[in-house]
Amino acid sequence: MDELEALMAKDDREVRAALDNLAAQPALRADPDLATARASYARFSEFRTQILTLSRENTNVRSLAMSLDQKRKAMLMCQDALYALQQEIAGEPAPSPHTIRES
Repeated sequence: MDELEALMAKDDREVRAALDNLAAQPALRADPDLATARASYARFSEFRTQILTLSRENTNVRSLAMSLDQKRKAMLMCQDALYALQQEIAGEPAPSPHTIRES
């Protein structure tokens, strides 16, 4: 995401520089098409900013983080229960060979 945003920022600087260069041309300063292009790019920039903001608030990323955290907690609880069970089994005396019944 950061790489894409860096690339978009670079492209944005290039577009703005190109529009500024066009506006610096005396013959184009009052050109309505240039004014339209600048206004359209300004609207595009606003939309891009909104999209990036929403993208950073991406619920999928939040869901993944929450589920990974819950998975980790559940795994730790299971490991604790397994360890406790192993301790209980290790603490029980081994059955006497005489008490084992054959079927």
